[in-house]
Amino acid sequence: MKLRRWIAWALALVYLHGGIAAAGPADDDNRAGEEDTGSTAAQSVSAGQSPAKLTFADWFSPEYHGIQNTRGNTLVGRAYIPWQLDGLDILSRVTVPFTTSSPGKNASPDGLIGEFPSGPDGFGDIEIYNVAQWRLDWGQISFGPDFSIPTGTHSGVGNGKWTAGPAGGFNVQRGDWMLGAFSQSFFSFAGGSNFNPVAKTKVQPIITWSLGDGWSVGTSDMNFTYDWHKQNFSNLPLGGQVGKSFMMFSRTVKISQQVEYNFANSAGGSAWTLRLTFELPLPDFP
Repeated sequence: MKLRRWIAWALALVYLHGGIAAAGPADDDNRAGEEDTGSTAAQSVSAGQSPAKLTFADWFSPEYHGIQNTRGNTLVGRAYIPWQLDGLDILSRVTVPFTTSSPGKNASPDGLIGEFPSGPDGFGDIEIYNVAQWRLDWGQISFGPDFSIPTGTHSGVGNGKWTAGPAGGFNVQRGDWMLGAFSQSFFSFAGGSNFNPVAKTKVQPIITWSLGDGWSVGTSDMNFTYDWHKQNFSNLPLGGQVGKSFMMFSRTVKISQQVEYNFANSAGGSAWTLRLTFELPLPDFP
């Protein structure tokens, strides 16, 4: 038990050090087929301590702003790990993206390179957040550090920078409705000098309506993203999702489908994004 507590304290100190050390400017935003580490924020602000689980998602963008005949696709795996530190509920999330296809750079005025321009593929940057959760009379709040590791530098998918920053959110549960928001900020503090600095903030609104019989509808994992380096919004999304929970192997699993459009008409940014997500709870460990 003492060993587990020492490990927990060590992890907390590492995360906090990363949050304090952060400073700097911006990379590109959530895009299927490029680096994406956006969040399923409802997990961070859900009422009570969430069970450990894995999610597997396919993010597909059939259209990009300013580039013709392009498409991109990213597979996103996430692990949600709840734990406690001296009685405080903490939720850690690890996101590992793998880009299978991404838009290439234009070589001609008409923006065409064959049928589908091809860009880099491979593992993207790993993101981790570690938020403490407090339950209050009116709902729940969460706060903690987040950071990214430039594991996508070799593949060309990542931003080549170590980043860190604060993450936090809140939620209010009223009957079948859950309302809330979750925000993450990323500021580069180390990495290759030939890569652009990173400074961005994401804010995700959360609206979920439980319909009964395992069905739910709500907003998509849409992140309104402000690029502090460019001083503009790189992502202005609007989207929705429908989900269905059901029993499989004596455990409750969930499948959801999202559709989202990005109104930030910046060249190279995804226009439409489709996300198919499968959620699998992990067994209870002693």
